[in-house]
Amino acid sequence: MYETTKCSTKRTCLIDWIQYYRQPYVLASLNKYISNMENEVWERYGNNTNAAEATHAQANREGKQLKLLTAIMRSDFT
Repeated sequence: MYETTKCSTKRTCLIDWIQYYRQPYVLASLNKYISNMENEVWERYGNNTNAAEATHAQANREGKQLKLLTAIMRSDFT
């Protein structure tokens, strides 16, 4: 997510904002016509970040920065 920072002027804030949103990966996340995502998948997730936020919450629930053996033991691959 774009972090807002203190800018010396409104113009520098605007320039920073434009530079951020002109990055190809940001544009692709906002426009299905330039995204590499299949249309069916794009349409399934709608116009919000609920899926990404749910995934993030799940990752936090399962644990982060685990040792390899701990991660394997907690996985569903056994």
